[in-house]
Amino acid sequence: NDSPLEMVCSLKPVAAGGSTTGGMTGGGGAMFTTSWVGGVDGGGTYTRVVCTDLDGHILAQAQRGGANPSKNTDAEQNVRSALMEALEKADRAPAQIAGLVAGIAGLDEAADLEWAERFTTLVGMPVKPTCVNDAVIAWAGALGLEPGIIVIAGTGCIIFGVTEGGRQIRNYDFQHY
Repeated sequence: NDSPLEMVCSLKPVAAGGSTTGGMTGGGGAMFTTSWVGGVDGGGTYTRVVCTDLDGHILAQAQRGGANPSKNTDAEQNVRSALMEALEKADRAPAQIAGLVAGIAGLDEAADLEWAERFTTLVGMPVKPTCVNDAVIAWAGALGLEPGIIVIAGTGCIIFGVTEGGRQIRNYDFQHY
C-alpha cells in the first residue's frame, strides 16, 4: 500500500493530446482515458476546487466555506458543493475523472480518511480520491515535490516537511504541546 504522499507524487501525465484523449496513470499504473482531474484545497476557512483537463488547463474553479469538520459543521456540504459547482461550470461528469487529490485541514490520522473520502467521493466516480492533510498539497505546490519545509499560519497552523529520504515530519510529531 502506497502512502497518500506516495500516491500524490506518483500521479504523472503520460500523454498529451487534449482534454478528452490524454491519459494519466495512478499509483497502480492503470491507464484512464478521461477528460478531467480535480484538486481540492480544503482549509479551515475556505474550500477551493479546481477542475483541469489532462494537459493542466483550468476548466473551472469554485469556492465554498471551510472543510475541517472539527471547525465547520457544514464541512462535508462545503466540499461536495464546491466539487459539483466546478464540474457544472466545466461541463464535466464524475464518471470522466482520472484522479482527484484533496488536501483537507483536520485530516491528521489514518481514521480521518473515512470522512475525507466520503466528503470527496461523488456518485459515478471510477477512481478513489487521494486525500491528504492540506499541508501536503501546500508542500507539493510550493516546493515541487522536492525535500523541504513549509509553514502554514492561517486559520490553523502547521509545519510540514519532507526529508531527502522521503520521510514526512510535522510539528505534531514532536509532541511539544
